[in-house]
Amino acid sequence: MSMAHSIESRLPFMDFRLVEFVFNLPGEFKVRDGNGKVFLK
Repeated sequence: MSMAHSIESRLPFMDFRLVEFVFNLPGEFKVRDGNGKVFLK
């Protein structure tokens, strides 16, 4: 219904547990060969 009326209704991909987990990951898990979002891929 929201797409039919051009309303953005997606919820953010955020949770405090996820943020804490990602902050504690080593850098090579987050950026590899200049590409970000490696962990999500």
